Amino acid sequence: MENDTKRDLSVCASSSQESSSMSSSETAVTSLLLRHVGTSRPPLSKTGSALCAGVALLVLLSWIRRRRKRSCPHQLTSPTCSSLLHQAQIQRKNSFLKRAGNDYGYVSSSGGHIDTWRQLEYPHLISPINYAGNGDRGSTLHSDTSADISSREDSDQTEPEVYLDYAGSALPSASQLSSIMNDYQAYGVLANPHSTGPAASRTMVRIERVKKMVMDHFNAHPGRSYGIGKDNGSNGHQSRERLEDGDGTDDHHPGYDFIFTSGATESLRIVAETFPWTSAAETLEELPSAELQRCRCACHDSGSKANSDEGVRRRRRNRSVLLYTHNAHTSVVGMRGSAVEKGAAFQCVPLDKIGEACVEDFATWGEHNGSSVMLHEDVRRGGTIMAAAVMLHEDDDLSCTCCQLSSCEVNQNGDPNHLLVLPAECNFGGDCPKDITKIIKKARASQKSQWYVMLDLAKAASTGPVDLRKLDPDFACLSFYKMFGEPTGLGVLFVKRSSMHVLEDRATSQPKESGVPISRNRSRYFGGGSVDAVLSGRDFVHPRSEPSALSSFVHGTVHFRGIASLSHGFNELKRVGGMEKISLHSRCLAREFVRRIRLLKHGNGRPVCVIYGAWSDYDEINSDAASLQIPGPTIAFNVLRCDGSIVGYNEVSNLAGLNRPPIQFRTGCFCNSGACQMALGLSDEEIQDNYYVAGHVCGDKKDIINGGPTGAVRASFGKDSIWEDLDAVVAFLGAKFACDESDPTGDSHTIQTHDNVPMEYTVAEIFVFPVKSCAAMKVERWPLDSRGGRFRYDREFALVDSTGNAMRLHSFPQMCMILPSIDLERRILKLRAPGCDDLEISLDDNESRSSVETGSGEGRRHIRVCGSKACAKVWGGTVASDWFSSFLGVQCWLVRHNGTNSPKHHGRELEEASSTSSSASAPPIGQQRTKAFANDAAILLVSQDSINILNKVLSSQGSKHVTSRHFRPNLVVKRENYQYGDVRDNPEDSWSRIKVEGTAVEFKSEGHCARCQMVDVDPTSGMKGKTLRALAEYRRRGGQIVFGVFLSVSERGKDGDIEKDGDLGSCHGISLLKEYEMIAVGDRLACM
Repeated sequence: MENDTKRDLSVCASSSQESSSMSSSETAVTSLLLRHVGTSRPPLSKTGSALCAGVALLVLLSWIRRRRKRSCPHQLTSPTCSSLLHQAQIQRKNSFLKRAGNDYGYVSSSGGHIDTWRQLEYPHLISPINYAGNGDRGSTLHSDTSADISSREDSDQTEPEVYLDYAGSALPSASQLSSIMNDYQAYGVLANPHSTGPAASRTMVRIERVKKMVMDHFNAHPGRSYGIGKDNGSNGHQSRERLEDGDGTDDHHPGYDFIFTSGATESLRIVAETFPWTSAAETLEELPSAELQRCRCACHDSGSKANSDEGVRRRRRNRSVLLYTHNAHTSVVGMRGSAVEKGAAFQCVPLDKIGEACVEDFATWGEHNGSSVMLHEDVRRGGTIMAAAVMLHEDDDLSCTCCQLSSCEVNQNGDPNHLLVLPAECNFGGDCPKDITKIIKKARASQKSQWYVMLDLAKAASTGPVDLRKLDPDFACLSFYKMFGEPTGLGVLFVKRSSMHVLEDRATSQPKESGVPISRNRSRYFGGGSVDAVLSGRDFVHPRSEPSALSSFVHGTVHFRGIASLSHGFNELKRVGGMEKISLHSRCLAREFVRRIRLLKHGNGRPVCVIYGAWSDYDEINSDAASLQIPGPTIAFNVLRCDGSIVGYNEVSNLAGLNRPPIQFRTGCFCNSGACQMALGLSDEEIQDNYYVAGHVCGDKKDIINGGPTGAVRASFGKDSIWEDLDAVVAFLGAKFACDESDPTGDSHTIQTHDNVPMEYTVAEIFVFPVKSCAAMKVERWPLDSRGGRFRYDREFALVDSTGNAMRLHSFPQMCMILPSIDLERRILKLRAPGCDDLEISLDDNESRSSVETGSGEGRRHIRVCGSKACAKVWGGTVASDWFSSFLGVQCWLVRHNGTNSPKHHGRELEEASSTSSSASAPPIGQQRTKAFANDAAILLVSQDSINILNKVLSSQGSKHVTSRHFRPNLVVKRENYQYGDVRDNPEDSWSRIKVEGTAVEFKSEGHCARCQMVDVDPTSGMKGKTLRALAEYRRRGGQIVFGVFLSVSERGKDGDIEKDGDLGSCHGISLLKEYEMIAVGDRLACM
């Protein structure tokens, strides 16, 4: 553990001694006070004595408070400090507060210190420990105790948790949400702004007020010396040049116009689809001479530079280039689709290379020939990834191809336009460009290229100030939910007024044909509110031009109620002191978090965490403070085992969710594949193999492939983060993953194994689950299908949703109320559910399947069960579908397993899988062994001893006991009056074989059953408990939480020395197993 912890514990010991001496002093003061009252006055009545005692107590408490303030001003105190761990936490926070100073907590803000309002504004997050500042900053808040958490564990209330995913979304405060609701009630009706009338006018007024707040917040207004409406994009090139040659101030800055969008992603899409990309194929030299003679466009005027040989060759050599950094968000990378479609090239360059680029570098990037051959260099070696495509664009309405190059598509020198898209802050690891303004100036200074720059502000604007006039990009975008949580689905696209012509020409340029204006860009969609005039029967449309050309990009009704609520979000930012204070607050927490996780060590001295991105090189102690750039408050890291191997991010996330308090952070690649690739050192080929071979896709849980990670863990701090959040995460990492020399695996409470000594058990319970994730059918005896290697009809049916995924209990807890049963004599599946009529479905006939064919071949469809594909048939037709859909409230179908599990490939094997139902003639014993819709193996066993052990752990945590049904086993075994060794050792862990006495059946252990949140669902009520959390305390193995063992049927030859597993038909021994062996409650088992 950390060195700080040892020091804190020693301080706590001395604090305890001081507390003891203080108690004796308090007693003496009380005695003296009471003695003084008793001697100075006649004997008092009982009421008078009580009054005196109360006065003495008040005086005593006042003295204690004064003494504590003198000894530790403006720092934390604890009312009792009964726990050394609690005292250590207080000491750690006091140490942090001294280092952070006024950077932390918004001390001087109008809202007060964060510790005084965090619990009130965010009641579902963990509370700060006691804060005793100046005494006038608000009520004292207490952190949750174990008893508090335990009392809420098994209820529907949300347990207070740690939230460290502010890069994903900020959280709206209670005051903000309350103000929004009060606003709706106080200001009357808000109508569609496209309408007329008082309510619509009220909406427009609110929108205009919010627009001003947006402009003020981002300093997007024109400079004082720039006239309102002057040069509003009408002469863009001159405006850009005049600004760059100005006096160095922003008084002449043209300012920005903006439109509301659904978010940063839509803003990027608008620019990508509208930017004037050009292809090298669009040249005069490629046209026949006859067409050149017929052309009467301006570029063929006598003496035109564009018509000279030199100009034509230059335009043929160059094409537009989309340039972005390796750590760009996926939404930025996606812009290349529109660019390449129109013949442009794209280049991916490391962020540090962009930051160090000179003017000549931008000229070189802009002069790229645009070959259709894709060139690759590994990003990890600092090179570039570059690609281009040639696509000819034909337009029957234009007299020649060269006319497709409008004035906005080339500059005055005939060069095409290029676009640099730069993240102001990386959402993966907090990396920031060193000097954005300098980069932009260098790009524009290139004489041989016309560069425009777009800033992705989605992450930077959430925790830091943004001054658009100072940064001076041509375009910028962001999403408001990342700033203050509410509303979602609302963002903004800023366009510099002097760059408006880039998008404006595309939006409003109207060539004429026979004197009738037509839409120049016919492929561009237009919606309600985005046009000035349109004919439905002719190709006539004029885009919206007022109040600016950007209005034509707003399709349909804007999110006007969301826009109106933005004012309350901006008020929240002002309440804590503005974005400068938020930046200081969030970054000082990030620095502390990095410092703390760097101190985490295994017993062998190796680190517990590896940090990626800018924070991996951040050294506050050994660096020059003046030149030190603090990264954004986002830290990407992975957890290491003591041998140096990486713990999968899915394991970390699962354990974090089970932690007390639960922890929310982001795992994976965070929609930033380039930064993730560089951080993990993955080659292009490895990523492609992960997809094509291992089937890894964005957002799945395949965190380790071939021993290497596929993603990372991200902790991001924001406006409302507190020190207790980072302290909880560090404590979690140390407790769950730091191992000492006696625990080399790093698994807490590693599962023990025992000598292979035969043990006598009996079958206590038998469960069959005809429909996966529905209730169990408890039986006294049931046939074991030797052919299939499972209990007959067990998990042979499943429910699938409209996407083809099998529905599971933890997502649909009401499935536990569906009671299926099998009538072997009548050969029917009977279904019961509360409030529904009983439904009976034949096991032999599926007469209605032809009417519900949803897959290829007689109603067969391919479904996914826990990520694995399986073949199935829709069963029971629309009658069964309607019955289940009505009860569960979601459209679903009943499907039946088709006899094949886990096809190796996606195509041919699935189509060629047998379509024979289970009722058809059976193949020879052993030739078709299947687990049906079971996850990993066909039979699951748990022991009652293991359940008893778990219930002891649950009792110690204040949680309800569980029964065997929580774990959905097929077999529950027990041994009467038996206590097994260590209370945390499950007996079945050591079993390799289980012999059913009196039969030829012998089971072979196939390993532990990895558990998920399904064990938290009460099988009788559907309510969720904390079973998985309890198991995580002592049942971790190999990155999984395990409970129970899987079994397969093992057949032994008549001489006893031939064992046949898996494909029994491959062995030539004589079978002793019948096709169906009956297993009954009370059967004796020899477990070894």
